[in-house]
Amino acid sequence: LGLLWPRLAAREPVAIAVVCALATVVAVPFVPPGVPHEAVNLSATQPARAVVARNATPGAVEVKWTAPPQVASEEGRDAPTAYRLYQSADGFGWDEGTEVQNPSATVTLAPGTLRYFRVAAVNAGGESFPSATVGVRVGDTAPVLLVNAYERLDATVACGEELETPYDLEAPLRVYLEAMNHGSYLRQHGAAFAQSAVAFDSATGNAVAAGLVSPTGYRLVDWSTGRGGVGGAGLTRAEQDALRAFVTGGGHLMLSGGRTVSTLAAGSADDKLFLTDILRASIAAGTPAARVEGSAGGL
Repeated sequence: LGLLWPRLAAREPVAIAVVCALATVVAVPFVPPGVPHEAVNLSATQPARAVVARNATPGAVEVKWTAPPQVASEEGRDAPTAYRLYQSADGFGWDEGTEVQNPSATVTLAPGTLRYFRVAAVNAGGESFPSATVGVRVGDTAPVLLVNAYERLDATVACGEELETPYDLEAPLRVYLEAMNHGSYLRQHGAAFAQSAVAFDSATGNAVAAGLVSPTGYRLVDWSTGRGGVGGAGLTRAEQDALRAFVTGGGHLMLSGGRTVSTLAAGSADDKLFLTDILRASIAAGTPAARVEGSAGGL
């Protein structure tokens, strides 16, 4: 921005510049000659957070999400004015998106259809990064709920590349967000259930805490924590309470993720109780019975 300021002050044309800092986008708009730079004040919005896709009625899929958080210093300029809902048949290639005004949409699909969704928020400052991917396999009543609770996106998992430039930019760092957390892990889980012709709904982990979806009523919950939530955190109290009620009510839980057991074992008394009572697991003491080592000569 410091390099652009002299030209902005002189009211010269300036090309759009985008600066990415994890999930924040700052846009410097084109300022035509004769227009004071004070008159241009745009702030891009943040991505939609909690997202859920579920079979609402036979053939009708409901996609809901929560509005993105706003930065107090922006004084409402970063609020979304609309949303763009993207669809994909495989979770790889996406359509051009459909603009909707409210944080929900209903999509009509044929029984047996496998469909993935993601949402971007839109305002005068541009379009946000897309949300995490959710999806459904259409059926009358979905017996399975898939939950992607891997929300971690911080410096400890940063994948970056230092760029060499002929300018005095102090070695800018290009950060690869998708290598840190691409948010599409439900795609693999959904494809596995679709191969067995099992209908499913899905949600992000924070959608449960936000009240957009509840495990109650499903036969199986496939909950994936990956490398943890924000900052690598484990299951929150709200998540543990929801899963406890689900399991004690007769539901089946499939929980996966890195360091899930060790995080609970090192946590509070309630964390340890959830580990032993609900997951029926514990940290084993002693030396592992088997070891796996790489071959020195290769394969």
